[in-house]
Amino acid sequence: MDVQVDTNATAVEHFVRAIFHDQLPFAMARAVNATAFDARDAIRRGIEERFIVRRRWVVNGIQIPRGGRATKQKPEAIVELERRRAFLAKFEEGGTKRGAPDLPIAIPTEHIRPTPRQIPPLALYPKNLRLQERRDVFGLLAARTTLTKRGVVQLKGKRRTFVIDPMHHNAGPELWGVWQRFGPARHQIRLIWAYRRAIPIPPTLRFVETGRKTVEEKWDRNFTRAFDRAIRTAR
Repeated sequence: MDVQVDTNATAVEHFVRAIFHDQLPFAMARAVNATAFDARDAIRRGIEERFIVRRRWVVNGIQIPRGGRATKQKPEAIVELERRRAFLAKFEEGGTKRGAPDLPIAIPTEHIRPTPRQIPPLALYPKNLRLQERRDVFGLLAARTTLTKRGVVQLKGKRRTFVIDPMHHNAGPELWGVWQRFGPARHQIRLIWAYRRAIPIPPTLRFVETGRKTVEEKWDRNFTRAFDRAIRTAR
């Protein structure tokens, strides 16, 4: 038995070429954008898992900026750490945060931040207590200082606060910080801010690592879906 089948191979070839020519850039752009959003969401989840996030504003700083999405003409997308959240960048590689000689790093204690997720009252920040130099509408506002009977300079601030500094007082470094009186007796004081010269910064952001891992895991699936849609909608 002899069976002959005639096909219009030229028409099929033109159709396939048209799909790749017209729809492939469209599919590529969709796949790139889908993967970029996957990476953005993965980085945000990682921040919430590894950091104590007190403001959602911080997490939302991982974003795809305006003009950062892929197009048919530009098959690339941008996932960025928004400029106002740039303080997170130091957690990518890690290192050490060092305070200035006259401006140490202040760490709130449990007396003004009972749980790690809470935010200390703004009024109790050292600058607002007048225990550190601060800038206001009139310029620089110096910290409040007094001279003790023994001739030692003492920083005394609002709300019955004062600073114990090992450089000027007979105290160990573990007592360095802002103290507050909460009663009439001499011993009724509490440490509300601990001062440190330097603190370690762990490399916990993992922005690049998470982005690369997401691309490896999601790209094939995203491109297959995008190309499938492109073919189904081709005309």
